[in-house]
Amino acid sequence: MQAPNWTDFLQCSICTSKFDETTILPISLSCGHALCMRCLGKLKTRMCPYDKVPVRPDMEEFPPNAALLQLLGYKMKSTVDNPQVAKLSESDSTHYTRAVSAIVELATFLQPLAEHGITAAITYLNKPMLKKLVTVVSCQILESEGQVRAVRAARSIADRAVTELLVMHQNQQQISTLLWTAVRNRGCQFLGPVMQEEALRLILRVCGHSNQCYEAANLYSCLAMSVQVFMGVLMLSHAGAGIWELTVQEEYSPLCGAASLQ
Repeated sequence: MQAPNWTDFLQCSICTSKFDETTILPISLSCGHALCMRCLGKLKTRMCPYDKVPVRPDMEEFPPNAALLQLLGYKMKSTVDNPQVAKLSESDSTHYTRAVSAIVELATFLQPLAEHGITAAITYLNKPMLKKLVTVVSCQILESEGQVRAVRAARSIADRAVTELLVMHQNQQQISTLLWTAVRNRGCQFLGPVMQEEALRLILRVCGHSNQCYEAANLYSCLAMSVQVFMGVLMLSHAGAGIWELTVQEEYSPLCGAASLQ
């Protein structure tokens, strides 16, 4: 079965029905795909139909994805009475709530994509950033694998935002030098889509035709919210140790330092 396009994140990966707050509630799996409650209950084998990741037998008890519902105009509901959230300790429940709130806040940057499509959305944030945001809002942070995905995606968003902000504050001569250095480093090889976008962005800046795609306000907000997601998920006691072992501690130290300044 062919995996759905990343821009179709507001609909069930199986039946393609748009999510709602009744029978088509979005439940995120640990792999990042989201199924509606209806299709989740009909799975013949308890595995994701796209990447064959096992699906827990009690997955129907997990809370619906609040970020996706918010993008569709539904209000965020309390998860206090959810059976899976109720299993968390008081400390873990606090960190979980904070992480979910930060993810919901990050999801607001996907509103142009949800309402008007990719063409309108890239006037606010570039496509790589939008894809990273979709990854974060689709994570199941009550499962260890989903927590790892969320932490890595939040870190990736922060890295990208910092890079964009640095570029915004460089002068044209510096950007021109970076552009030609990047091209030389590629050895005049064919530039893939991502590299083409980077090169075009730098060229536009050198020519003085940059647009609102890289507005500092959006980038600073993405950076701040991604740090909160990173720390909220990492502080879940049953996940933190495992995530720390799966990643390089020094690699995350700058981000943790930034979080302490919030």
